[in-house]
Formats: sequence, C-alpha cells, structure tokens
Amino acid sequence: MREAGFDLVSCQVPADPDAAEAVLRECAAGGAFGVAMIGAGVRMAPEHTLLFERLINVAADLAPGIRFCFNTSPESTIDALRRWVQPG
Repeated sequence: MREAGFDLVSCQVPADPDAAEAVLRECAAGGAFGVAMIGAGVRMAPEHTLLFERLINVAADLAPGIRFCFNTSPESTIDALRRWVQPG
C-alpha cells in the first residue's frame, strides 16, 4: 500500500471489544485519518458483530467524517481504498 502512495497505520486489534477500543484509540492518537478499512476477519464473523460495531463507532468519534472501505480479498485492498481517497 505504501508503494501505491498511501500513508497508512496498521492497527491490529484483539477480539475483546473493550481491549480493541483501547488499541484503536492508541493507534489513532498519532494523527488525522480520512479512511479506515476493517478486515473480513472482523466484519464477516457473526461472533465479532459487537467488535465490528464498536470499531465503527469509535472510529467515527475519533475522526468525524471518516470513510470506511471494505475489500473482498487482499488483492482488492488498494481498489477499496481508492474508492474513497487518492494517495497523496
């Protein structure tokens, strides 16, 4: 993604929603974000519904106006990002 021109912050969160929120807040403390991608491992697993919901709501609170994008495979990640932002 960096080779495609995107400045990114990887934020891998634990499955516990409270712990995930703390990690997300720590990851986001370093700057402003225009788009967030939440992987299929979180958004597609029914047992992670509360985690997915928490991540969306916390991200929206931390970065008002943030856009969310979703890939269908690792290969479609850059296309998903480009739907909402252009690398700068």
